[in-house]
Amino acid sequence: MSVQPNDWLTEQHKQRRQLLLIVDTVAAPHVIGKLFELGTARDYIRLFQGTEFESLLEQSPWLVGINGISKAALAHLLQSPQDNWGWIASAEHLDLNEVAQHWRERMVISEGGQRWFYRFQDNVVISRHLNALSPADIPLLLGPLAATLCWNGEHWQQFENDHPAVYPAPFATPWLAVPESAAASRAIEIRAMKKWLWNKHPHATYHLPVFIEDWIEQQLDLASEWGWNDAEQIFFLAEHKLDPERAEHAAWAKQTGETPEEHFQRANKILTHLYRAQKIE
Repeated sequence: MSVQPNDWLTEQHKQRRQLLLIVDTVAAPHVIGKLFELGTARDYIRLFQGTEFESLLEQSPWLVGINGISKAALAHLLQSPQDNWGWIASAEHLDLNEVAQHWRERMVISEGGQRWFYRFQDNVVISRHLNALSPADIPLLLGPLAATLCWNGEHWQQFENDHPAVYPAPFATPWLAVPESAAASRAIEIRAMKKWLWNKHPHATYHLPVFIEDWIEQQLDLASEWGWNDAEQIFFLAEHKLDPERAEHAAWAKQTGETPEEHFQRANKILTHLYRAQKIE
């Protein structure tokens, strides 16, 4: 249902609910810095911290409790929905550790021996899935969160969770059955990769010999061809392909009989060693 942000916030205040930001640091890396600058990021959790994905901590979604957040910080976010910084949720009694556990149990999709991240922090993704779910299924996705405010790419939407509670594993995942066009999925991947490149490697990205979208398409196609579906593998590929010397290295060639994981581990070892040698020189 469409809503004006101020109306939604007023309703949450009437319900005496506490507020929470779910921040997409890949799409909007500046948001966390802004919150710290305004002194409003006091209670927070980086979801990848303390997990097997700690090496990707810079791309981790953040949960930020915003009870008492300054009006300036909240206004800045609500006036900039096109930044796709994430979304806002509310809870009757906010327990950040409980919410973190909820999303850690849902942030990895495993299928056919492959794993990839479920980008619940992406406001377009979460709004599309909540729109498609029945009221009975929404609690499985939102868990202890009572309500959400999301920018769907065109307007603000609100969603209510009729039964906020903890839903531990094992649980059904009806949101993963929501049809998604290949074009929409690829557009989300390109947008996330583009933001990451400009944030982490602005100089090399600026000097790419082709349009950045075309270059990203090439890397995503290559990752798909090799069966590299994990975020760690895709970011590794993009980072090292930015460097002209490493981009042409023979280590990229897949050897006969190699599994995707063996291929990645071998390339990772060789190219990481080369990268460190370049830095020393």
